[in-house]
Amino acid sequence: KLQFLYLIDLVVGYPYALMILGGARREGARAVVSRAAPLARFGVIADVQYADVDDMYNYARTTKRGYRGALDALGRAVSDWDAHNVDFVVDLGDMVDQVNDEAGVAHTMLQRVLNEFAKLRCKHYHLVGNHELYNFTRAEIEATIPGVVGAGSGLPYHSFAPVEGWRFIVLDTYDMHCITDKETPRDIEAVYQLLEQNNPNNVRAKRGTENWVAGLKGEDARWAPYNGGVRPAQLTWLGEELAAAKAGREKVVVFCHVPLAAGAAGDSTLVWNHKDVLTLLHRSEIVTAVFAGHYHRGGYTQDAGGVHHVTLPSPLNINEEHRTAHAVVELHHDALVVNGRGLVPSYDFPVLGLARASL
Repeated sequence: KLQFLYLIDLVVGYPYALMILGGARREGARAVVSRAAPLARFGVIADVQYADVDDMYNYARTTKRGYRGALDALGRAVSDWDAHNVDFVVDLGDMVDQVNDEAGVAHTMLQRVLNEFAKLRCKHYHLVGNHELYNFTRAEIEATIPGVVGAGSGLPYHSFAPVEGWRFIVLDTYDMHCITDKETPRDIEAVYQLLEQNNPNNVRAKRGTENWVAGLKGEDARWAPYNGGVRPAQLTWLGEELAAAKAGREKVVVFCHVPLAAGAAGDSTLVWNHKDVLTLLHRSEIVTAVFAGHYHRGGYTQDAGGVHHVTLPSPLNINEEHRTAHAVVELHHDALVVNGRGLVPSYDFPVLGLARASL
């Protein structure tokens, strides 16, 4: 059955393969299969971006953000995760909005968010997003936010393996960036020059005063200063992590703030050198899924290498119909099941490499 599922997937796509084989529950773009008890569960959320301010529109004035409601959504997520006894939770970054720094209350607002996470009965990991860098220095981030660096490594990119047979890799997609709100990154001039080689707009202009993506088409729009990149040292480390996981016959899930794949997010919200990262993921043939944030509308795609990319919608976008925006993810021997809540769709992904190995 698994072999047949993989062959159908190649032709018509996985959700339709599930329908052909039966047992799938379809809800819009969702496809979920009834399964036995999972090996483990984890929770995931992105872009809480809390601020104690009235609702307001984003810079493009396309979406009204519910800043106070986002903290309520996090509270509901924490209760849901505890009710399902998740083994760990991953926050994909941007816990508080940049308006907090402008008001001089960034640390106070961050503590309110951390207090919600502290109610969890399990370990929680946090990633660095652009709004962390708008509000805090790297030193403040590492000293204040638990689980933002790897145990023993002291680095914001790291891996952990709380479940036998699975490895979870955390990437720092602001390893290279040009956000100068709190401190000037190393070799910022070289970073600016990289952007200027790919973007004719004034990338040195103050945020909000320049349309950084004007005239840029497709994925070229990713060369915006609010995104970031992955440096060679981290790429080397990632290759080594994937090689070790493959040697240990482990399955891999990747977490990052900025998305890696067009189709799972807007073209203007991708990692600058996302193709370098994807090359490593595809070469390994063991990465089932990538979870990202940053693009508040959320999205999903399966890339040419078979990796599933899930971008989580932000709790800033909740409404009366959908009052949450998080997920409970189940790990099975042959699948990864995303049980979406509220704005987050649900999916059922076969483990990459498992079906191919059986052919």
